[in-house]
Amino acid sequence: MKNYYPDPAFLRQDWIDLSGEWEFAFDDQNQGLKGKWYAKPLPMKIHVPFVFQCEKSGINDKSYHPILWYRKEIELPHFRNKEVLLSFNGVDYKAMVYVNGSMVAVHEGGYTPFHIPVSAYLKRGKNVIALRVEDYHDTAQPRGKQIWTENNHGCWYTASSGIWKDVWLQITGKEYIEACRIIPDLNNRMAHLEIDYPNTFSGKGKLAIELLYNGRHVNTMTLETEAYRQHVHLHVTQPHSVDDIHTWSPEKPNLYDVALSLYDEAGSLCDKVVTYFGMRDVSIRNGQILLNNRPIYQKLILDQGYWDESLLTPPDKEALKKDLGLAKSMGFNGVRKHQKIEDPWFYYYADKLGLMVWAELPSPYCFSTDEIVNVERDMTETVRHLYNHPCIITWVPFNESWGIRDILHDKRQQQFVKGMYHLLKAMDPLRFISANDGWEQPIHEFVAIHDYLIHDQESYDKTWGNLEKLINTTPSHRQVLADCDSYNGAPVLLTEYGGIALQEQVTDKAWGYRGPARDKEEYVKRLTNIMDVIYRDSRLSGFCYTQLTDVQQEVNGLLKPDRTPKCSLDVFYKIFSERA
Repeated sequence: MKNYYPDPAFLRQDWIDLSGEWEFAFDDQNQGLKGKWYAKPLPMKIHVPFVFQCEKSGINDKSYHPILWYRKEIELPHFRNKEVLLSFNGVDYKAMVYVNGSMVAVHEGGYTPFHIPVSAYLKRGKNVIALRVEDYHDTAQPRGKQIWTENNHGCWYTASSGIWKDVWLQITGKEYIEACRIIPDLNNRMAHLEIDYPNTFSGKGKLAIELLYNGRHVNTMTLETEAYRQHVHLHVTQPHSVDDIHTWSPEKPNLYDVALSLYDEAGSLCDKVVTYFGMRDVSIRNGQILLNNRPIYQKLILDQGYWDESLLTPPDKEALKKDLGLAKSMGFNGVRKHQKIEDPWFYYYADKLGLMVWAELPSPYCFSTDEIVNVERDMTETVRHLYNHPCIITWVPFNESWGIRDILHDKRQQQFVKGMYHLLKAMDPLRFISANDGWEQPIHEFVAIHDYLIHDQESYDKTWGNLEKLINTTPSHRQVLADCDSYNGAPVLLTEYGGIALQEQVTDKAWGYRGPARDKEEYVKRLTNIMDVIYRDSRLSGFCYTQLTDVQQEVNGLLKPDRTPKCSLDVFYKIFSERA
């Protein structure tokens, strides 16, 4: 099997993969801390990064276990004058991390990565890494589509607890680069780099930056380093070229590579990181959504990222590439990654293949002070982590008023969402924000509406005939705008609709929207009718069809759970793209 570096957007050459077999235990009686389980062999085995609830973990236990333990012994050399970062791409929900019996970190948040400097705790020979993980049925924690009850219900599915993304060791020098955010400045043909160093960094040394396009040299800089962080401005123009810059778009997903090399005072290489970015800009002008200063019509597919055998964890990285390739083959130019922060390779493949992405925070479901703290932490960590991916054009902090059920009138909940909107704009002014996708939006730069009642021209005209009336009424039995907001002529998108199922898949527990199609002929006819209606409405700036695949009891995908299309890809392409 090919060995994939866990974060392709922040690549180091020297690393150790920690996936595979770990010792494992349930701690339902909460005895592990008192019993120092981090220092003892555990009775079960689990295949990391798969969760105990899924088949690929080797356990496949769907019952509720709120406290888990992991333990792994590894042989390591002596890392002289090196730092070692113990890295996790995702542990759901709260992780206490131990190295050789010492607790080295506590991390809260099930969808975001974290990295721990651990060289001070390692030794030559056998080392032990252990985790205690808590994942309670607490609805104030961002959980997305994971159930908080005993059984699946509605559109909520089997939970994923514990380690569910990659675990690895990164080996660097004692001085190293902690992060690099790259802000494309299309109109000025610049890229602005914001480089972070750890607090222990001396600030004495040199940083060499090399900018490449398709392997060809574009620019090189060498500069004195600064403590904590520094800002660098790079010209990206290519002399003697017809196109002096190369923009990223679905049609031409051009990417620039950046190699960052950090040297100490003596001139020795301490760290080298390779990342990339795209020269891409999104804006709204005269009621139109623009990509790189040109109108773009968004043809999105809603993607929840579940697999029968592995739940939220992709069975392998190629499965992510396959899903995106199928979406593009069916005529879509973008994906709304719904209620999930996906594996980093998803965003890498979207960057490379040319698919726009709406990145959506998994929802909590209990408005409270804890929820406010959890959402702010997880959303800002997500933006920091995914910032460089040009595919991401929209952040979605809330969906359908989940966790903010009284936002239509409740001033506190309105302030919460508007506060998150402004915080995200301060962190990332170059992307759109759909503050509460679907309805009851307290602030908007475009209007994003969910409507599963549309099925033909008559039903569409009845609701959507008068756009301003629609925006001030209830197309899905919820007001489009909260009472603190008013329509200002912004673009309008239909960001959830469809969800048609086939009769052969529907049971008492398996469902789609508005009744199933009797057979494939009726299925294609209904899809065609809906898309004919949508494409005839020139007032829309795009759509997002529900959904890419069936997910457990929700059998309304264009693909079955094993990714078999419900009709030919050519037919889907004709339905969703040919007329655009």
